[in-house]
Amino acid sequence: MSLTIKNINVKKNKISADVYIKGEKNEVWYEFPWNMEHIATRPANSLLVAFLPVAMKVKCNIKIDGEISEQLYLQMNTYQDIMTKWYPELVKVQIQANKISKNIITKEKKKVISCFTGGVDAFYTLIKNSYEINDLLYVWGFDIPLTEKTFYTQVKNHLSSVSEKFNKEIIFVKTNLGFEVTNKYASWGDYCYGAAIASVVLFMSNNYKLCFMPSCNDYSVLVPRGSHILINNLWGCDGIQFVYDGAESSRIEKVNYIADNEIVQKNLRVCYSTHDIYNCCECEKCTRTMASLEALNKLDKVITFSKPLVIGNISNIELKNESELKFAEATLAVAIKNKKIELAAQLNKQILNYKSKKIENELNNNLDKLMEIETFFNASNMIVDWHLIHNTKSTIKKSIRIIAKKLRK
Repeated sequence: MSLTIKNINVKKNKISADVYIKGEKNEVWYEFPWNMEHIATRPANSLLVAFLPVAMKVKCNIKIDGEISEQLYLQMNTYQDIMTKWYPELVKVQIQANKISKNIITKEKKKVISCFTGGVDAFYTLIKNSYEINDLLYVWGFDIPLTEKTFYTQVKNHLSSVSEKFNKEIIFVKTNLGFEVTNKYASWGDYCYGAAIASVVLFMSNNYKLCFMPSCNDYSVLVPRGSHILINNLWGCDGIQFVYDGAESSRIEKVNYIADNEIVQKNLRVCYSTHDIYNCCECEKCTRTMASLEALNKLDKVITFSKPLVIGNISNIELKNESELKFAEATLAVAIKNKKIELAAQLNKQILNYKSKKIENELNNNLDKLMEIETFFNASNMIVDWHLIHNTKSTIKKSIRIIAKKLRK
């Protein structure tokens, strides 16, 4: 069985296709602010990029009724090599198209576009490369569902204001690709979101020579993600390049870099947990951004955080990976430097909770092998006995009892 893309149609400002995934038909569409009939010369390129990670997840070869770039076709082999090393649940698939031909390069195009959502990474890339960037791109249907029209209008107004202040044109594109199609089959963050953004830009490759894709991690924590320095450049073809931008700076360095800008202070949006208010000020993403601003003595400047930071809640927010750990540690260092004692205590507790859980998981996963080491076995018995008697934390006692059972066994 294959993932088949048929009936690719470019009509005025709308591009559509029928995508059959394991026999299920999905009608995919994109709407642009201008006529695409003379711009989207090889729409199959975009659809290949958008649906290749899905095909790898559902373990189906991909077949496209259309013409694709030879350069892109070859680069997708490397893309698959990387993705399958990162994610063992993905498999390499074959790519079949009606025609595979050389790159199409339009000499006249000189414009540069940057992806822009109004977040920390996007603002950092915009301010840093403002002299080079001509246009900004926002896609409705990726982070805001198409059903949330009122909230989208609010976000659109903010982003339009930003583009006007920076003297850029902002391109608003609407699509059902994310929430309504790819998210049914594959993880958006792990596999799909970078490819989805690239698919939108590739439709417009006749207009642009370069696309900045703001980095979500810095060079010290380049964990596998759907947008990554190793894979973004592989989507480039037909004269357009994709650049993973901003990885030279940590998240708190980015926050410090942008926080004094008045346009940022009035328009920064980091929240994806609600579609009612601009920033909820309570979710993990809002809290860590607010914590970094507080550590830098700049939180009161950013008016899009309409509620105060509840510092006591920070330690209750669980860090999920090494990237979030690095960010918390960097924020802690700044908080200590600026004598933010209560904030530093909460961040330190949050970090210790993450490290304790990591050690607990490693112990549980490797306990059988460790039990074969006599010194470890004897020491473990003494440590467990001490904790069962003296430790008052119920969560630790529960974990210790589990380990104790294995030891006694």
